[in-house]
Amino acid sequence: MGKKYTAKEGDTISSIAYEHSLFPDTVWHDEQNKALRESRDSDLLCLGDIVYIPEKVVKQECCASELKHTFRRKGVPDKLKMILLKYGRPRAKQDFDMNIDGQFYGGTSDEDGLISISIPPDAKKGYLIIGKDRQRIDIELGVMDPITEQSGVIKRLFNLGYVDSIQLSDEQVQDALDKLAKKYAINDSNVVLHKLEELHDGK
Repeated sequence: MGKKYTAKEGDTISSIAYEHSLFPDTVWHDEQNKALRESRDSDLLCLGDIVYIPEKVVKQECCASELKHTFRRKGVPDKLKMILLKYGRPRAKQDFDMNIDGQFYGGTSDEDGLISISIPPDAKKGYLIIGKDRQRIDIELGVMDPITEQSGVIKRLFNLGYVDSIQLSDEQVQDALDKLAKKYAINDSNVVLHKLEELHDGK
């Protein structure tokens, strides 16, 4: 039997699904999550969101007996993608080291400053060290709010360097959005938010 779950700080659809041994799409696209899904333009959650967890359905597979078979669980691991900029320019082709919940990763950013690694769906935090200058960037996972929330707008502006704090007045938020609009010659406030989401989330 399914149940309702109240989202905590750091929860994502992927982490909730992983905790309950379900696929993220199974949870997010359940009919009882329709209202929540339609109130968002992504599967990001806010603290206190009510998510319905459907009952697990047993799936059977036919296999030849007396042979060894390998099964891979879908949706595991998750993907962490980040585009790294310095003074507005991509940190391209730079070596990096990353620690996520005690697990170490390494690699090189691509020509757009993108790094992409596979991580557990319930990962919470870590840090990244990149470039010859060995810049350290602390990482918190699952704390980004939807763009439809003021907190989601502020966090994206902060991550992109348009503001230097997440404690902002409405006037300071608007000033930052005006800077972004001016940079990209945008006159529509809704288009500005879409641009902010595109720059930050890669949409």
